[in-house]
Amino acid sequence: MGVGEEDTPPASSSYQDGNTARLYAYIARDAAKAVVLRRGPSRLVLMLVWDMESDTFEDGQWFKGRIYERRCDLSPCAEHFVYFAGKHSGEYGTYTVVSTPPHFSAHILWPKGDCWGGGGLFDATTTTLHLNHPTEWNAQTKTWGKAFPKPRGGPAFGALPPPYENIAPLGDYPGCGEDFPIEHARMTRDGWTFKNKGLKTDIPRNWQPVSAPDEAGVAFRWQTEGALYWRKTAQDGRKLTLIQDQAGQIDGRQNIITCQLTTKDGELFDYKRVDWADFDKNNDLLYARNGCFYRVKPGKENAPHCLIDLNDRTFKAVMPPEGMARQDRRRANTDQSSREALPNTGWHPLDDD
Repeated sequence: MGVGEEDTPPASSSYQDGNTARLYAYIARDAAKAVVLRRGPSRLVLMLVWDMESDTFEDGQWFKGRIYERRCDLSPCAEHFVYFAGKHSGEYGTYTVVSTPPHFSAHILWPKGDCWGGGGLFDATTTTLHLNHPTEWNAQTKTWGKAFPKPRGGPAFGALPPPYENIAPLGDYPGCGEDFPIEHARMTRDGWTFKNKGLKTDIPRNWQPVSAPDEAGVAFRWQTEGALYWRKTAQDGRKLTLIQDQAGQIDGRQNIITCQLTTKDGELFDYKRVDWADFDKNNDLLYARNGCFYRVKPGKENAPHCLIDLNDRTFKAVMPPEGMARQDRRRANTDQSSREALPNTGWHPLDDD
């Protein structure tokens, strides 16, 4: 790994191969586990569970559609996963779901219909799920109402799995934003700090369209007015920095992220463009690049170890886990007591293919 100037995005030659799988992970706060989303081709997503003690990976279900990975969250003990997804066709279009990893099969599903907002966050200390769906609009006060437990329209089917009992709105404007505010809130909760370098705001914005390729001939759709920085400090004092100044690479990644690690002695290691990176509870650096996950031990920054290559995974129809039958969506407008579970006749309850 090359050593370079801190906070400087690398050259275009470090961009990832656009034909490799996109990877994103969510590390559990109270368990040695993580959930992985592997995307590729673009409308096929595989969920896996990563045992971080043995570095083994359990394949789960595939989803045919788009999972908005930056609007998802993992419960503290890795028992449940909330995700925002869309097929942009069929009965619901888009929706937020709570499932049990490594399955997409729904315990509960809230229809959304568009791509504004969506997704949720598990509360760090209580049995509450914060949902990024709009509540009712109050015409008199011109504000969004806070009357829960149901978001506008309620769930299409299902119930929150134990130990979760309550639903609350996410922030002051539930249902607004895109990846922000969920990504921002989740990463801040998990120990990251954010800065728009050169700008006064702490909100990731100021994206500008790009009209021409860069000096290396790489074309992008968007570039920031000031680079976006996420920073996290490990318990041993090393610092991890994620930098984004471009987005929407043509025939490449949507999110262009640079990963840099600074040791306690100030030595900088540049791990180039990545899909995701974080520290685990052992202070190891973990990152995903070109469809592979890597582990970097303290003191061995020049020797990243490849844990797994997920590029060869192909779609397989996986049945829902035992006890999670498909729901009869034809009864979606009736009350909960009259809904019936159908036999396991399909690979999971959201297939509108």
